[in-house]
Amino acid sequence: MNRKKFLAVINIAVLIFIIALTLPGNRVYKKNSKEDAEGKEKNFISSVESKEEFNHLSSLIEHNYINYPYLSTAGELDFNNLNEKYSKRLEEDLSLPEYRTIIKSYLNEFKDENLYILEYDNYLNIYNNYSNRNDSTLKDIVNNPKVKQVYSEFKKENEELNTNSNLVLDTADNKVAIIRVDNFNSKYKLEDQKKILDFLKKSNSYPYVAIDIRKSHGNSIDYAIENIIKPLSNSTNMAEFKILQRTKDFPNALRDLNIISGISVNEEYLNSKGDINLQKKEQLDQFPFYQSYSFKDMGTNKANFKGKVFVIQSKETSGAADFISQFTNRTGFGRTIGTLTKGGGIAPINSIVELPKSHLLLSLPYSTGVNEDGFLNNLNGTYPEIALDEKEDPINYILNMIN
Repeated sequence: MNRKKFLAVINIAVLIFIIALTLPGNRVYKKNSKEDAEGKEKNFISSVESKEEFNHLSSLIEHNYINYPYLSTAGELDFNNLNEKYSKRLEEDLSLPEYRTIIKSYLNEFKDENLYILEYDNYLNIYNNYSNRNDSTLKDIVNNPKVKQVYSEFKKENEELNTNSNLVLDTADNKVAIIRVDNFNSKYKLEDQKKILDFLKKSNSYPYVAIDIRKSHGNSIDYAIENIIKPLSNSTNMAEFKILQRTKDFPNALRDLNIISGISVNEEYLNSKGDINLQKKEQLDQFPFYQSYSFKDMGTNKANFKGKVFVIQSKETSGAADFISQFTNRTGFGRTIGTLTKGGGIAPINSIVELPKSHLLLSLPYSTGVNEDGFLNNLNGTYPEIALDEKEDPINYILNMIN
């Protein structure tokens, strides 16, 4: 092949290559490649970012988490070694699900069901309650497009968990109406409310109703008030609660309780040393500030139930269920029976913190309630007015009272 023919072949090959680059199919490939890159950028978190966020998370826990002083001083948790252990797991870039798994595992080390990364259902509940409330600190968080994107990807994980075995309605010897609630979850509030009201109206002639919250947890005080207290409260009852805090970093978090009918929040910070007679000096040192709120029920008695109320509690009773135990002890709503609870009902709302890189939402218990005797509710629980051994059957005890 002579030189001219050789150059002509080369020119034709170059021309074909240039045409090929401009074909629609190739443009689609480039677009898909770009989409893949964008997808990776969206769904992955770099090692640098994850470590930066992890340091932010550990700092939040060290300075604001309510149980940190006791875990560290009691030697139950070596915070520095724990942080080093999990920081090593962030040496490489991770997908968001991989990163979330590591963070959830880290938080599980603290053995506190209130310290966690929100799942889709948790996010949806907060979104439904606060996304349109201008007075809420949560409005901007739940409406953040990046937070929405993250939690839309978690939605499928929860779709198969939507069964409700939360509520059990029963009777004993046609004398005691029994309402057992295992999870105070606002997701089931309206569904359970109708069932409870219908059940109580049918049991109207019974002398007693037993609210069985021995295995109850959950953080919806709204559920507890609307489905348990208001249907059964015969007279006006009011209780005031004080919650201690280590810092003033979350001054407006308590405000979100105002969404609940009957609750009134005092957002002013007060000095614990000047007002609360705490039993231990270290409590004063660890929790120098407190805020307060009150709950008033006007004796609505929606179910028109005329019998007496017993609240059955145990060492597993926590969260919104413990709030019912506290309210019962402080008012004339009824009588508590069983053992000390696990606690956590006086400080019913955690701070929701958006982690800056992953946009995951953290539930951070930043405050603790003070019992009537001055002891910390989250460490000591709520006492029963009628104390029983764990092995005793409280339903039998109530029936024996009748007989």
